[in-house]
Amino acid sequence: MKRSDFTDSRTVKVVEASLPDGFNASPSTITSEFVGLGNEEEIQFCVLGDPDIQDVSVALIPLQEPRPGEDASYVIQFENKGAQVMSGNITFEYDDAIMFYTGSEVAPDSNNEGVLVWEYEDLLPFESRTFVTSFELFIPPDVVGGEELNSSLVITPLDGDVVLSDNTVGLKEVVVNSYDPNDKQVLQGEEIFEEQVGDYLDYVLRFQNTGTADALNVVVTDTLSNNLNWSTLRILSASHDYRVEITNDNEVAFIFEDINLPPQEVDEEGSNGHIAFEIRTVDDLIIGDSVENTANIFFDFNPPIITNTVVTTVAEPLSIDDFVADTIKIYPNPVSNGLNIQFEGGRTSAQISLVSLQGQVVARTETTYIDVAKLSAGVYFLRIETEQGLFIKKIIKR
Repeated sequence: MKRSDFTDSRTVKVVEASLPDGFNASPSTITSEFVGLGNEEEIQFCVLGDPDIQDVSVALIPLQEPRPGEDASYVIQFENKGAQVMSGNITFEYDDAIMFYTGSEVAPDSNNEGVLVWEYEDLLPFESRTFVTSFELFIPPDVVGGEELNSSLVITPLDGDVVLSDNTVGLKEVVVNSYDPNDKQVLQGEEIFEEQVGDYLDYVLRFQNTGTADALNVVVTDTLSNNLNWSTLRILSASHDYRVEITNDNEVAFIFEDINLPPQEVDEEGSNGHIAFEIRTVDDLIIGDSVENTANIFFDFNPPIITNTVVTTVAEPLSIDDFVADTIKIYPNPVSNGLNIQFEGGRTSAQISLVSLQGQVVARTETTYIDVAKLSAGVYFLRIETEQGLFIKKIIKR
């Protein structure tokens, strides 16, 4: 066959699940016809959405595992997924009994008793901004291995935001005394609730050159679990320039070409790298289903370093044999001041608690009203326990 006789037809489409809520692509597909070899065609899609859509999101990415006496740095990434130019603030709450603030690439507008606040202005639609903030952990006996380090991040405004679940991030870490610098984390932890099925899981892959010479190229490969929807993969942050290859729907490679990563013994800080991404679970997971992931890290032509395996399971809180959730009304949600719980049949009390994303109980009551006025804005879980079982409901605090 002559080169000029070769013909091929390729159809390219925008996966709707990869677009922010309320947006779609026009056209949805474009077909290109090629005659002969060596041809190229540039195609364009227009992303359309309601001009009134308001949607900001935030992500918190730890760059090291926390160790007593050592630095702990976090990437803060925030994004405007809506159609309006946005301004607001970002609030980072950290445990100042475990670590102290040492600096940030963007200076906070306020710093007071474990709370940092940054104001942002004129964040354009689809614009993303990133900066690093740093801390140092106290030394033993003030901080020892095994302690929990809880942090949270909230971006405002919340009023009018179409997807409030990504306005708040809760991070629970465990202080360690030693660690493998080549690892993988899932920031949601070992368990999610049924209500979180279909939401994003946030993964961080960290690597460090512990060899004796510069690593010219680094490749991180990850075979995604069948319980993840590969078409929703979104990169949140990366330490260096990269490109992504996806084959067979779930085989992902993050390729850092010409990274020239120095060895640890030459440049401790510069020897580190990371990539963070988010991806939704499939919608039909049930209690007991798990999402498992392991990555391989290749430094040049060396054998791969295999990371730890992270597992996130859809948790079963307690038996709910005869417990009918439809008999409970919870309002208002989102809530600003007080949350009302109404039981069908006239029940007037139950064991009720409100739990933060870090797993801390922030309020308790045995009545059908819970005061939330003094709580920070963000996402919480309302737990209602009776003799029939346990009911859990996601609550948004404005």
